[in-house]
Amino acid sequence: MIYQHEITLWDQTLSWSHTFDHVMIDKLNNDQSKVEDILFVSDTIFSGFNTIVDVIYMDTTTYEGYMNEPNTRKINVLPTTGIVYNDYDDSNVYYVIGQVQKTNLTMYEPIFEISDYARIRRVVDDLNIHYNYQSEDLAADFSPIGDTFNYVHYRVYAEDFDENPTHYTDYYVGGQAVTNNSRFEVTIDNQTGEILDDIFLTIDICQSETGCSNLDSLYKMGAYAVYNELLDTYELTHFQTTMHGTYILYVDLGIGYSYQIILKQSQISGNSFYLEDSILPRKYYITIIITT
Repeated sequence: MIYQHEITLWDQTLSWSHTFDHVMIDKLNNDQSKVEDILFVSDTIFSGFNTIVDVIYMDTTTYEGYMNEPNTRKINVLPTTGIVYNDYDDSNVYYVIGQVQKTNLTMYEPIFEISDYARIRRVVDDLNIHYNYQSEDLAADFSPIGDTFNYVHYRVYAEDFDENPTHYTDYYVGGQAVTNNSRFEVTIDNQTGEILDDIFLTIDICQSETGCSNLDSLYKMGAYAVYNELLDTYELTHFQTTMHGTYILYVDLGIGYSYQIILKQSQISGNSFYLEDSILPRKYYITIIITT
């Protein structure tokens, strides 16, 4: 390459040139497909964030062990440096559980920091690996399923994935709400033979193991169960709480009606039951049988 230039000053023309050597630069695509950091943002300020990453599936027992004994964790997540993979940076599958507070997990999206020029997708097609088959919408329902974590499948593709289709990493991400981590799914079984359009339910909570009255109640929740004639079922919002203690379930029925409560497939005596404290997500299935 030759650079030439000239200029005229005071009736004098000056010209010069310089020959540059040819330089060829080839950019190599990044072959890294790691999540460098993951943030679980809450709707309220919360100082107790505790994200755990592992190379094997984490059930509630494994998670509780890592929470109680942090020194046993294989991979560390630090506020200043992000995820420190230590000796486990060659895995192609990771499991992640993060904490949030007072946050709706039914449509939630963690914040991912990934390798330079990499892509991240939420996996919606397990048969096809390519990112064109996956979703760019990273938001998903992280609500726990029963007593287990609800893992959402993400995949990070390296910049050079199209040339090297094995350069991707799978992340299974779950969220744990340290508040509202107890969920109640209530089903109404109306055996009266009559249509009861609206049924009002209330739950009183007190932190006593031996029972309580309305005067001892620390917290109260209520909801309407509305009959859907097309589906022949009752619809109502789920109850959520984080408190342990005695729960008293009231069903507002007219004279001549009675009800029984089935908790986790077992009939309870009366209308109260005790729930232990837990840092782990719990989902309780309650069936209310209405008779005459």
